[in-house]
Amino acid sequence: MDGILAIYEAQSNFDAIQRTNDRFIAAKCGDKGTIDAAIAQNRSLNFSRANALFAERQYGGAAEAFYRFYKTAPATDTDLPVALYNAAVSYRLADKPKTAIALFKEFAETKAKNFRDSPFYLDAIRLQAASYQAALDYDNAVRTYLELYAVAKRAKATGIKPPPPIGNEPPRTLDQISLDALYNAALASELNRDFKKALELYTQYQGIEKDRRKLDRALWSTGNIYRQSGDVNGMEETHERWRRRYGKDASPDYNNADDFVSTYYESSQMRKRKGQTGLARTAGQDTMKAWFTAGSPKNGKAAKMAAEWELVFAEEQYTNKWEPYALKTAARTIAEQEAIGKRLEAERTKVFDMYAALLKYEVAEYTMAAYVRGGNIQYEYGQKLADAPLPIPLQTKPDLAAAYQTKLDASVQKYRDLAKAEWLKVVDSAKKGGISNRWSRAAMESLGREFPGEFQALRQELIQGTEAP
Repeated sequence: MDGILAIYEAQSNFDAIQRTNDRFIAAKCGDKGTIDAAIAQNRSLNFSRANALFAERQYGGAAEAFYRFYKTAPATDTDLPVALYNAAVSYRLADKPKTAIALFKEFAETKAKNFRDSPFYLDAIRLQAASYQAALDYDNAVRTYLELYAVAKRAKATGIKPPPPIGNEPPRTLDQISLDALYNAALASELNRDFKKALELYTQYQGIEKDRRKLDRALWSTGNIYRQSGDVNGMEETHERWRRRYGKDASPDYNNADDFVSTYYESSQMRKRKGQTGLARTAGQDTMKAWFTAGSPKNGKAAKMAAEWELVFAEEQYTNKWEPYALKTAARTIAEQEAIGKRLEAERTKVFDMYAALLKYEVAEYTMAAYVRGGNIQYEYGQKLADAPLPIPLQTKPDLAAAYQTKLDASVQKYRDLAKAEWLKVVDSAKKGGISNRWSRAAMESLGREFPGEFQALRQELIQGTEAP
């Protein structure tokens, strides 16, 4: 409150002096030197008023006062660059970005030596380049960032100081400004899909940057360029270099686990798109291994990529091996019947464990997949037992056959109940998480189909029209 009152008091004093000077100037009292002094004092008052408003974060008023000074001061005034720059900064902090950008552009395009030698010239170029990039004008963004890169290097050579930070921005040295400009030029080239230019600039940047994290990101971006251009070999070679140098890097601010796993995952996806199934599967297995190597991070990007491939391999086993598996030949002896049962149980355990492996990722979608397929496998195991031919030794012994069937029916019911429990896990999880996906629908459909007295069958949404008008 005291600060606001001080502004009002200072403003009143400024206004009073300025009104007096205005009357003096209008009346042409005194000689030319005295009138010029009054005009100069008015300009100085505008500058002081602007500084006072800026200090109290009254950015809108400060912007107007700085710009008024800039427009009224003679070309020889040494404060002109400061006034225009401060006006642009004030408009930026006053949430008037378009006006601020226009003033930064005006500053950057001014040819006067006092503007070009000012440290504020660097920031004017930087913010002008950023505005081009925000407007998706990447050609001009690249050109302006490269101009800033060169200007910052010249500024260091001539002893010009770096500009002060704006708002909460950290202070930066001229070397940092130059390197950031080069990196941003590479990034803008990448966004412009000028991959040749982007690779040249990223390579140039890596030759002079010393910061490990920034070098990490530059090499990572290089790999992404090869990915975007469809060069799978170039991408894999670059990702291999990145993994060796930075793959295990981590700090309180970042962790490379997701990126580490994605280097293998992206290879699998590119190989798949190119129809290279064998190489895609190998990269998929590498994706799963990479998740362990990266520390097995749960329920995140890395977990989702690894779980996606874990599900692919489980689904192949389920579709190609488990579903077609059937007991078609009647056992000739009880010992043979037990051996047949053990082989069926081994197949069930193998596929069941492949889906159970999905639980370690703690990703909702893949946890639900594990439970749905786990329920299917339990139900189908009981059904395969029920469908098996009666052993030959029991076919002529009704009493033994009846006892065998009673025991078999109990076993089948046991696996039906286990299946229901698995499917119910999915339904409960979907309700709690507000999730609806192929697995939640599959669980509801299975419960409705196999236990119609307890659950209402879920009908698949109608997604196609009819031929009737």
